[in-house]
Amino acid sequence: MLLAFMQRLLNGGGRINREVAAGSGKMDLYVEYQDYKCIMEIKVLRDKKGYEHVLAEGLQQIKRYQDRKAPGSPLYLLIFDRRSKRKKAPWNERITWNENVEGVTVAGL
Repeated sequence: MLLAFMQRLLNGGGRINREVAAGSGKMDLYVEYQDYKCIMEIKVLRDKKGYEHVLAEGLQQIKRYQDRKAPGSPLYLLIFDRRSKRKKAPWNERITWNENVEGVTVAGL
């Protein structure tokens, strides 16, 4: 769904690179549009792991990718909350946006 939403970038001359090798791992999305570049990491929060664990894991990964691929680029961590208790919550409670968690924009969906 995210890639379908971002299709407009491709139509406007941008590029979305998926699963780009970055040292010891693969970043989920590397977006390029004219002079703008950013890294997006996607995590899924399930019942087995807590939010703090998934957040810490995602922050560690995305910073490692930035160091190797695009120093200084904006970083976006998207956390899709698939926990059973949150699936039924209204969207205005599920969507969160925090612009500076250790230099990373974190969106919860």
